[in-house]
Amino acid sequence: MKFSVLNPTEENIRETLLNDQLGRFEELSQFVRLLNSIDDNCTIALDGDWGSGKTFFIKQVQMIIDAYNGRLDKTCSTDIQGKFGDINRVSQITVYYDAWENDGEADPLLSILYEIITAFDYDIKNFYTNEAGQIPKTLLTSIFERLSIKYLNVSVKDTLGKLSSENPFAQIQNNKDLKEEISNFLQEIKIERGDKLIIFVDELDRCNPTYAVKTLERIKHYFSSPDIIFVFAINSRELQNTIKQYYGTDFNAYQYLDRFFDLKIDLKLIDINKFIELRGLWSDDEYKMDICYSADRVLAKFYHFSMRMTDRYFKQVRIIQKNVLTKLDDFHDKKQQQHAYYFLCVYVAPILVALKLYSINEYEEFINGNRQELFTNICNAYYNNIGLKNDFDTLFTANTSMNNVFNFTIKELYEYIFTKNPREYAKQFNDYMFLDTMIQNFLLSTNILSRFSNFE
Repeated sequence: MKFSVLNPTEENIRETLLNDQLGRFEELSQFVRLLNSIDDNCTIALDGDWGSGKTFFIKQVQMIIDAYNGRLDKTCSTDIQGKFGDINRVSQITVYYDAWENDGEADPLLSILYEIITAFDYDIKNFYTNEAGQIPKTLLTSIFERLSIKYLNVSVKDTLGKLSSENPFAQIQNNKDLKEEISNFLQEIKIERGDKLIIFVDELDRCNPTYAVKTLERIKHYFSSPDIIFVFAINSRELQNTIKQYYGTDFNAYQYLDRFFDLKIDLKLIDINKFIELRGLWSDDEYKMDICYSADRVLAKFYHFSMRMTDRYFKQVRIIQKNVLTKLDDFHDKKQQQHAYYFLCVYVAPILVALKLYSINEYEEFINGNRQELFTNICNAYYNNIGLKNDFDTLFTANTSMNNVFNFTIKELYEYIFTKNPREYAKQFNDYMFLDTMIQNFLLSTNILSRFSNFE
């Protein structure tokens, strides 16, 4: 049993890119064209919820650009160019920076420079002594020393002396010198490797507030050279909350980011159905049921689950449904009870799993009988799905043409399943016979750690 999400490995990035398995061909093409069209320094915010596939998107963009700039193997480059055609007409250099991975570092400036240096196969061990030869000479001693103390433990007494100078203007001058040195270094990289430098910054909204703010401000102050583009993959709401934790709850984080980003782009949600097919979240085993599959899809779309959340949801609901489906045989000689238990398994179980992932408070309210309207809305979503309509017609015979009757029946059913009071021993809806003991065992079996669970 594997529970890993679709990780953005090079293999997965390439496969999903060439086969358009996430349905983002048009957005990827347009984004690369946008980067081609920018002629000056620019910061772009690519906004999407956590788990929406932002990392996948920017790494796919990076792979497309690298394919046209000689940084991938010939076969991969040929395949990608064949897929996207004449899309990249500008020589571009790309760097990927995971801010969250570097969250524990003292200063993001050093880690960003380190990623740039290592991205172009510069030998960091020879960087300090400049024995590598290909290192741009314009990167002056202060940068060498700062990188060396961080990554090579080289003594930098002279640099520390400069930083602790009693001259009140020394630090200001040092910062200006450093900014110029970084600018010169980046310009030489571009002269040597390409016309533009594109730096993709990921996971900034997950960083601690101090590091997140430092990253933004270091980029603003030290990376203003022409032809340098920063692409930030962020959840803007979460990043605003992070900034408020640093500056205070009354701080206008929206305005702060508005001044920082030149462009804001919303990342379109992926087609959940395509993602489910890609991941094979229902395997072809003895427990597979088309109806279960369809119902689970309805819930994933009803709650607008992200890629990551869809992954988690389907894996959990599959375990639950496998568990409860095995109990159907207990009612083989009692068809009305079997139909009722089937309904609980196929239609109620996914709601409970989805609610636990969506909001534990909503889940508690639901199982305590306080979300009847929600249950009605979900059942209507089930009924409006072409693959489930016949199933609901069977349950609510002669009633489905009358919405008020349909909703009343749904209401009664919800109240019986999730009543706060002692239940009647049994309650019948057409050919469906629900029992108090059946409900109790079902609710127990929806816990993965229940005695009913089988992980074989």
